[in-house]
Amino acid sequence: MAYDIGFLGGGVRAPLPGFGPALEGEIVRSEQLRDGVYADYPTFTVVMNARRRSPAFVALNIHQRKLGGEGSRSWSYDTRLDHELQLDDDYYRRNVWDRGHMAMRASAAWGDTRAERNRNSRETFYWTNSVLQHQWLNRDEWVGVENWVRTLEQDDNDRVCSISGPIYGDVNTYVEPQARTPAPVPGAFFKVVMFRHRDTPDALSVRAFIVPQNAATMRASGQWRMADLQTYQVPVRLIEQYTNLVFPQEVVQANPLYYEDVEGAARVGVPSLPEIREVDADTNIVDPGQQRAVEEQSPAPVRILAAMVNPAGAEAAGEWVSIANIGAATISLAGWKLRDHAGRECGLEGTLEAGTARRIQPVASMRLTNRANGSITLLDDHARRVDRAHWKREESSREGETVVFLMPDRFEAPPAQADDPG
Repeated sequence: MAYDIGFLGGGVRAPLPGFGPALEGEIVRSEQLRDGVYADYPTFTVVMNARRRSPAFVALNIHQRKLGGEGSRSWSYDTRLDHELQLDDDYYRRNVWDRGHMAMRASAAWGDTRAERNRNSRETFYWTNSVLQHQWLNRDEWVGVENWVRTLEQDDNDRVCSISGPIYGDVNTYVEPQARTPAPVPGAFFKVVMFRHRDTPDALSVRAFIVPQNAATMRASGQWRMADLQTYQVPVRLIEQYTNLVFPQEVVQANPLYYEDVEGAARVGVPSLPEIREVDADTNIVDPGQQRAVEEQSPAPVRILAAMVNPAGAEAAGEWVSIANIGAATISLAGWKLRDHAGRECGLEGTLEAGTARRIQPVASMRLTNRANGSITLLDDHARRVDRAHWKREESSREGETVVFLMPDRFEAPPAQADDPG
């Protein structure tokens, strides 16, 4: 078995991407691989990048009704490929980097029998299926996207295909094990999800995502204003831009987000292109034809500094948000609002002098969740976005501790090392 482009059935194809000129020469080729390129496993297929020593992409078939395998978590080399092309445990030991599955174990472990499901679970533990992934991202944002795919409810027949892989920037962080060649750390990860939608089962449906783990790396390569450890829904063309993969037109056109179609974007209220949507919950994922809420960017120099997301004592009375004016002039806050992840709002008033901060308390009309990832958006009197802050569930788990947003080393302060979630 291997990734099957006809897996969705009904004549609907979920094709693999090709390679652009800049990527073509980096792809691992061997007579031991199918067509000299494809490393096949029971439910997925890997294409390796020799220069990065990581997958260029991993394509996975998921049969939702047949999931449930278990197996040992013992990582090993794929003997069809040179060991030096596979980043082994030396690169993951005693650091913040998890062995990030590109074909998620829980999604690949399906089959008709228990033995088959367990075998397919074990087959995900090859170094060819692993990428350096920050433990915060691997255990939260990335697994959140993975779980959305694995439990997708919009599909027509419980069959889903996904193509995942790393994105590298022009300026990368490196892991340097002793006496080993340094390995670059991806700046982000992508996932293209393909299925037959229950409302349009005769056509291909596509949703695509980018999850950055180092926004500085991504900005250096694309000038994209992104937050670390945040999920974004994107056009497939944007993934092509960052990876040099080339997806067939049927995949590009089935994606609901816009890359360069100005007229089409205007019809659904997209204010700028390419369209990039933050995803804090499944309900934020955009479907074809869905009208977008227009949210222009405000030039006001006000930033969200910090928040008390999990106060000791009464939640409603103890929650607060701190904002700061980093500009040179006093700003009126009349008509301004704070908005939580669920759309609930808290009105502001008064003025904020240059160089000063203010704590907004209480924010009783809002709820700053500490049971899941959350966000706060600051809007001006024209309903334009001034700033947005995003936090992870782990950051708000300790009662009475402030979550700080304007802190340059948030990405570099991981929790204690733990087992990979798979």
